[in-house]
Amino acid sequence: EEELRSRQEKDASEQAEREAAAETMKATVQALREQVESMQASLEEQAAAAERLEAEKRSLCCQVEAQSEEMSISDHCQADLVQDILVKCSAVVNMLLHV
Repeated sequence: EEELRSRQEKDASEQAEREAAAETMKATVQALREQVESMQASLEEQAAAAERLEAEKRSLCCQVEAQSEEMSISDHCQADLVQDILVKCSAVVNMLLHV
C-alpha cells in the first residue's frame, strides 16, 4: 500500500510537471505568434514605404527629364543626372527593405 501511494504521488507530480510544461509551451507559442504578427506588420509597412519611394523616384525622374529638356541640357548631362538620382533612390529603397 505504501508503494502504491508513493507511485500515485510520483504520477501526480509528473502530471503536474507535464501540465506546467504544456502551459509554458502555450505561452511561448503565443509570444512567437505575436512576434511574427508584429514582424509581418513591419514588413508590410516597409513594403508600402518602398512602393511610395519607387513612385517618388519615377516622379522625380520624370521631373528631371522634363526640366532638363526645358533647360536644353545635353543628353550626356541629363543621363548622368538621372543616373545619380536613380542610384540615390535605389539606395534608400534598399535601406528600407533591409531594416
